[in-house]
Amino acid sequence: SAAVGILDATKSLSGLLNGIAQKVYYNNSEITEELLRSELYPEMSPDEFTALHDKMKGLLKVIPHDTLTWFCLVLGLVELGFSPCVLIQP
Repeated sequence: SAAVGILDATKSLSGLLNGIAQKVYYNNSEITEELLRSELYPEMSPDEFTALHDKMKGLLKVIPHDTLTWFCLVLGLVELGFSPCVLIQP
């Protein structure tokens, strides 16, 4: 169903952002681009994944660390089934 597809896409994107954050902010050398592609986006070609990875990496580099932590928390809660609209209301 469409809802399952959206949930799967959200989980993959959340995993990608968390993986990139582990590499960029925490210098986790065990996280590689190939590992992220094979685990999260195995259906993507290496070139397609590199383009997505680079876009997301660029996005994370301009987000302050405390905002990134909040963003990752929100993505995690969305994965658990919470509505993003409820989560970001003031």
